[in-house]
Amino acid sequence: MSVSVSYRKRRLLTDDQTDALAQLFYDLPDSAIDENYNFQTERVVTDVIVKQILPSTVPAEYFDIWAEILYELNHIVADAGIPEDNSVHYLMQLNAGAEIAARRDRTSATLLTLVYNSIDLVGGDSEIYFHDRETPSTVDHDVGVTILYRNRSLRGLSLITRGHKIVLVSLYGAPPAIYGQTGHNQG
Repeated sequence: MSVSVSYRKRRLLTDDQTDALAQLFYDLPDSAIDENYNFQTERVVTDVIVKQILPSTVPAEYFDIWAEILYELNHIVADAGIPEDNSVHYLMQLNAGAEIAARRDRTSATLLTLVYNSIDLVGGDSEIYFHDRETPSTVDHDVGVTILYRNRSLRGLSLITRGHKIVLVSLYGAPPAIYGQTGHNQG
């Protein structure tokens, strides 16, 4: 695992797992984005489709693969000394026009796992802001790689001008307004 001041990267997914998660995205029902979360951006995010992963919504053919991925995600946060409680997981498709302004999540940690990049993707680079909000650095983010951002990390996503990408977003230590009514790990 490579380590930087504000984030850690690790290859999490095999090619088979990325293919399965990409297909799972299309098989999950659409999710409403909680008004309290709204991705904590300075503007409303558009051109994004969000699908929450809940045990009740994962089709049987994906259950074992999702259980393996969740196990690995939990190990990443445990290795970083972050509690595994109150986690929530989403698959997000970010389309042309999507951009996420610099932001910090109200969580202990956010893990972003790149599942898919369309062949024609232009933009959509993961960005991290080190000393000021004006100058982001691009974080190399390959398909199958997970980036762990701690809550103090200021990060964003550059404008997607063409194509789309699918990202697994895993929030750990999420406040109740984010992880919903059940109040437990929803993986």
